[in-house]
Amino acid sequence: MSLVLIPQFTHRPPVVNFRWWVQFVGHVPFVALPIVASLSSSKF
Repeated sequence: MSLVLIPQFTHRPPVVNFRWWVQFVGHVPFVALPIVASLSSSKF
């Protein structure tokens, strides 16, 4: 999203800096793993 949609709406090239990498790396443990854990604990 930050590499495609936001530049398209702001008409500026994306900036990949330290903050971007922190958000990218932090996405796995703080977003993806809780989603996987909640899906694996629910019974369909």
